[in-house]
Amino acid sequence: MGLYSSLFSFISMLGIHEKIGFDKILEALSNETKVQKNKEDVLRGDLFLKSSEIQIATLEVEEALKLTTIGATFVDKDFGSIPELLTKLKVSGVVYFEPELKQFLDLLNTIDLILFAVNKNEEFVYLHKRFENYEFPRALHDRLNYYILPNGEFNIESHPELKKIHSRIASVSSSLRTKTNDLLSKLLEANKVKEGSKLTVINGRIVIPIKSEYKRDIDSVIHDESATGKTTYIEPRVVVELNNELRELEIEERRIRFYLFKELTNQIYKSLPYVEDTFQKVLEFDLIIAKALLAKRMGGVPIKIANEVNLIEARNPLLILKDDIHKTIPFDLKLDTSRSILVLSGPNAGGKSVLLKTIGLFHFMLKSGLLLPVNKGSQFPVFDDLFVDIGDDQSVSDELSTYTGHMKNMVRIMKDSNSKSLVLLDEYGAGTDPESGGKIAAEILKELFSKNIYGVISTHYDEIKELGNNAPCINGAMQFDSDELKPLYTLRLGVPGRSFAFEVASNVGVPSAILNRARSRFGEERLSFDEQLKALNKREVILHKQQVELDVKQKELSQLSNQYQELISFYRDSKKKLMEKAKAEVSDLIFSTKKELDSIKALPQNGNAKQLSKSKENIKRLEGEFNTQYKGDAYIGVEELLENPQVGLKARIKGSDSVGEIISVTNNFVELLVGGLKIRAKKNALLKVSVNNIPKEIITSNVQNYKRKRSEQFVSELDLRGKSVQETLPLLDEYIDDALLLSINEVRLIHGKGTGVLRKLVRDSLKGNKFVKQLRDEHADRGGDGVTIVTFI
Repeated sequence: MGLYSSLFSFISMLGIHEKIGFDKILEALSNETKVQKNKEDVLRGDLFLKSSEIQIATLEVEEALKLTTIGATFVDKDFGSIPELLTKLKVSGVVYFEPELKQFLDLLNTIDLILFAVNKNEEFVYLHKRFENYEFPRALHDRLNYYILPNGEFNIESHPELKKIHSRIASVSSSLRTKTNDLLSKLLEANKVKEGSKLTVINGRIVIPIKSEYKRDIDSVIHDESATGKTTYIEPRVVVELNNELRELEIEERRIRFYLFKELTNQIYKSLPYVEDTFQKVLEFDLIIAKALLAKRMGGVPIKIANEVNLIEARNPLLILKDDIHKTIPFDLKLDTSRSILVLSGPNAGGKSVLLKTIGLFHFMLKSGLLLPVNKGSQFPVFDDLFVDIGDDQSVSDELSTYTGHMKNMVRIMKDSNSKSLVLLDEYGAGTDPESGGKIAAEILKELFSKNIYGVISTHYDEIKELGNNAPCINGAMQFDSDELKPLYTLRLGVPGRSFAFEVASNVGVPSAILNRARSRFGEERLSFDEQLKALNKREVILHKQQVELDVKQKELSQLSNQYQELISFYRDSKKKLMEKAKAEVSDLIFSTKKELDSIKALPQNGNAKQLSKSKENIKRLEGEFNTQYKGDAYIGVEELLENPQVGLKARIKGSDSVGEIISVTNNFVELLVGGLKIRAKKNALLKVSVNNIPKEIITSNVQNYKRKRSEQFVSELDLRGKSVQETLPLLDEYIDDALLLSINEVRLIHGKGTGVLRKLVRDSLKGNKFVKQLRDEHADRGGDGVTIVTFI
């Protein structure tokens, strides 16, 4: 019974996933994962965390979100066969060869890169804690790395004996083929083999396909015959010994390889707990990164877990994934213990169901450690249960009507829900006649009040809307533009909404006479209330439009303000750099002048008149340079009042760094245009702008000199071999910056082949650079995949 109950609960949960769209979130998350086991677990919905784990899980994802910005791919393999390999490892006698050993090496390389990324940054507090008790099997990693090349082949250079055998095999093979090819050529000339015949290998031995009638003409060993009997495969006696030696060498090579691989397999077995832990940690990190990538697509942020709902600019994640975060209309919602149930009303297709499902998605996403597409500062509780009644629950096989299906759900909700439950009811009370359905629904809702549940209930029934006016409910209306007859998909709290049935019917062509007769069926009180709601909605829509316009203006003002601040920063930086340069150059001039004066003082009274004249000329020249280049206060920073302000002149306001152009002068005041903003100031508060006096050629010369110096030092090749990971990234960043500054088209990055970790790090760090057009391997003769060629846009 327990198993049946669990299975029923699992199937029921899958049904809820589909009803609110969480299966689509799971599918999107699965696509972001790389490890096959994670993909399978995610699609099953096997994600829910304990309540105590959720907050830390979301903070881990927030840290991982920062890691995704560097463009590196930390997990790039599915490791689908690792679980099976680990299981086989427990069977006595199993030996793994190159393909299997390469998978274990890839797994260890992956965790090595992850550990480096996590540990190098102190701000990754929670990710660091996840790995603080993990012990990396360094000895196993180094040994596998020594024997297995990045392409998965055995590193023949790593084993002296095998290297010697391999060299001998190559030598014997060469001699063997030379001799057999010479013999084959002679047989071809004698027409004893068919035209186009080639050497063949049978049972590991090189043989010649000879016409059967000539097989006795050559002293040889017969190995086989063709199906027709016309061709016989012979091994000439002159190469038997070479074939024997080659065979023995190959057997010896296989024997040594076998024992070596057996030893490596045994070392993996001895490190089995660490390897299993490694696979688990890679699984965990792959899922965390996948959650971060999904959050990046949705604009997700970590929220505070609290006892109340406080959502700020919340958006439906499915609409974001389908369209765009900026096209999805946000909503704010606040529910607490005193007002814990939102009664949602409004027109059909106005967004009620979307909002209701969004709350359900947030529940599942938070339980799964996913970030929510809301603004920071939002809060959401962790609920134990989610109860949903959405859509048509009629069943032909069970002879259940729509209304019967809804009532069975409501009975279950009343029985099983509590203060830790979230209840979502869409089109509550529908499926039977409105008068009876509304009254029954209202009474059931009152019963739920005693459970202290949190919930969102969408309805068209007035009885339910009336309950929304009183605790623990709050009314909410999805707004509708009655002038343009279109929904606005915006939520307004505190007021009930209208269905706008008459307006929609009129818009599609229902005759007004019919609509008037329909209105007459309502009482005066109901019509009056409906008109009041209509007028209230209209005012809300006008306010909404005004708010949208205000938001646009505010955004424009914010952009102008940012531009203004950028200009101020630019002028401050420029002023500081110019002042520093000016001080240095003035110091040089003063030093040169002082030197000339000292030389004059050092001359004897009846000194050399020619030398005295030359020194005076030098002083005069230096004075001329000073007056020409540093006239006024261009560099030395003397504040000088602007005595005659005129339109078109640049000026600075006293006591600030704000510099602008004078656009009007009236009496004692002027108006300046500063960064797109008009600023009014007194005439006597204006200072001359010394930067106006700086010759453009001086500024241009500084930039050119800087570029010339960098160009003289720059080489189009950077050797990173032997560098640690910590050393590589800063060197690479500085080198690429210089290449872009100097408009270099292409550079070579030498990282070597080795384990492939350095190559992967280099390429991953450049994949996110928008100025990089292409990354490719160098030609095989010039380094192959040990060198990366970078082409810039």
